[in-house]
Amino acid sequence: AIIFFWTPVHFWALALMIKDEYREVGIPMLPVVYGDKMTVAQIGLYAIYTVVLSLMPVFFREVGALYFVGGALLGAWLLVLSWRLYRHVMAGHAVERKVAVPLYLYSMLYLALLFVAGAVDRML
Repeated sequence: AIIFFWTPVHFWALALMIKDEYREVGIPMLPVVYGDKMTVAQIGLYAIYTVVLSLMPVFFREVGALYFVGGALLGAWLLVLSWRLYRHVMAGHAVERKVAVPLYLYSMLYLALLFVAGAVDRML
């Protein structure tokens, strides 16, 4: 479930940056079909879902405090980057690499470190 909800955050951030290429070859990615504002709204929604789902294992007692702290910190930064992109686009600015690239790159790090936190937490 975490990967399922993480995927749109990651790929739509990328799609915002290369939407012209998608448009040229006829691939109907979200930014091409519905525009930047809808895309950043959906990224924000899916980022919230991702963070909430990422913390669910704590409530089922599958992981402990290490995972919770790591997941909360990692999730907070994912939300900050998503919010920055959302604010930028909703203010009427065009998508800029300096705003979209950090979310795209961090989303990969987020997922990797979240799983490392889960593995380390379970080992301890």
